[in-house]
Amino acid sequence: MEKTDNLFKRASDITKLSPVDIIKALDFRSKDTSLGRIDAVFAELRTIIFLSNLNLYNIIPLQAEKDEKSADFIATGSSDQYVIEVFCRISQFPPQTVEELKKDLETNKILIKPLTYEDDLF
Repeated sequence: MEKTDNLFKRASDITKLSPVDIIKALDFRSKDTSLGRIDAVFAELRTIIFLSNLNLYNIIPLQAEKDEKSADFIATGSSDQYVIEVFCRISQFPPQTVEELKKDLETNKILIKPLTYEDDLF
């Protein structure tokens, strides 16, 4: 529970939003407690911290209009603005087989960079 609290605190410090406002901005609905949606919220919270560690600022969660898809964040770096969509691969259903994962890695469908460390994310 401490790591979850720390994740919310860091994301709140970065966005200047309360944890409740962050959850609302990330389009989390209390009635949608599917494992995939909960995984997605944690991925989005970790992304806020990751973007901040990349020296992006003004990281703003974007709330989608009703029944529409939207990017997850807008952020600024130098004089450029970026629109960011978070994709949570962990919650894939049905689960990906080892062979499928290896194929995705070989074809660069999944980009692995040494910039993410668990300490940065939690």
